[in-house]
Parts: sequence; C-alpha cells; structure tokens
Amino acid sequence: MSLALGDYIKAKECLEKALAIATEISDRQGKPYFQLQLGALSLGIKYADANKCFRGALLIATEIGDRNCETGCYKHLGNLFQRLDDDVKAKEHYEGVLAVSK
Repeated sequence: MSLALGDYIKAKECLEKALAIATEISDRQGKPYFQLQLGALSLGIKYADANKCFRGALLIATEIGDRNCETGCYKHLGNLFQRLDDDVKAKEHYEGVLAVSK
C-alpha cells in the first residue's frame, strides 16, 4: 500500500474511529474487519501494530464464526511473516487459510 504520510494518518484516524464505534455499539461483525484494515494499513509501516491488529481481528472472527474474515487474517499474518523473512511462521498462517477454507 503506497500512501502519502498525510493520507496514512487520515486513513488510520478514520479506521480507529470506526473501530471505536463498532466497539461502543458492540458490533462484533464489523469490529474484526476494521481491525483487519488497520493491520493492512500498518503492514508497510509498523509490523508490530499490524501483528496486533491481525491477531485481534482473528480472535474475534474465530469467536463469531466469520470464516471470510478469519481467512483474511491468516493471509495477512502470512504476508507479515513473509516480509519479516520468517518462512516457517508465514507457512503456518498460509496453512491456516487452507484449513479454514475447507
């Protein structure tokens, strides 16, 4: 994702507001998607933030049975570990995509 710093900050603020609203109104369906998008936005800038967002989204997606979001989380976690040159963890997460997809 290639964003100018100002665009990144605006996008992050919007997603954080959306996540806060989803949390406030107990929107368990929307919350993991906003976390997933925050993670994707952070992927190119702050790996630790991306990891935290992806894992939080995965937890909720698994709890509520949202298989689409769950596969997205595993895919993004795989991409994250691939960028960090951790092929073992990347493979584990890509295999998670396959397991959930079955």
